[in-house]
Amino acid sequence: YIKRSARCWLNIAEGGKRAGKNVVSLLAWAACLERHPDRLHLAAGVTEASARLNILDCNGFGLLHLFDGLCREERYQNRDALLLNTAFGERVVLVCGGGRAGDERRIKGNSYGSAYITEANECHPRFVREVFDRTISSRERKIFLDLNPKAPEHWFYREIMARHEALAKADASYGYNFGHFTMADNYSLSDSRLRELLLTYDPDD
Repeated sequence: YIKRSARCWLNIAEGGKRAGKNVVSLLAWAACLERHPDRLHLAAGVTEASARLNILDCNGFGLLHLFDGLCREERYQNRDALLLNTAFGERVVLVCGGGRAGDERRIKGNSYGSAYITEANECHPRFVREVFDRTISSRERKIFLDLNPKAPEHWFYREIMARHEALAKADASYGYNFGHFTMADNYSLSDSRLRELLLTYDPDD
């Protein structure tokens, strides 16, 4: 998934809790940010607080830790932001919530080189669509989305995934990268711990 993300513009990581999808996606995005030609980027979630927890912190695996000693939190144009020092210059990651109708207004008028939306299918559809629009003029367009599984008729599967899956099937070079993750993909869990956790799950749930 990480290797494919280097050549794909749309990267979607789906998986249940403790599947490691967020950590894997953040490693891929951090590599993208390190060499991205554009200065302004976006980190978003259902709320600004969830974006900060899942993307900036991520229990020790977020951008604050991946860029430890090379970043600082500041206000940028009256917005919360994380400023990164990269080999190619300073990069500004704005932090935003997108779970409510109208949240898309907070990012209108901006252009982002890349964007990461955590729990993307919990965000408002208009916000997600606006993020896609706000990256169109990027010199290296990159979007990273992570999500927990939902029912097949959920708007995200119908409006986002189905469309881009179809385009990718028609053109192998389209740039669509999808990864489905389970707890077995989380290498921080030992085999014995994984077996213990699986015993607590109801297979019919």
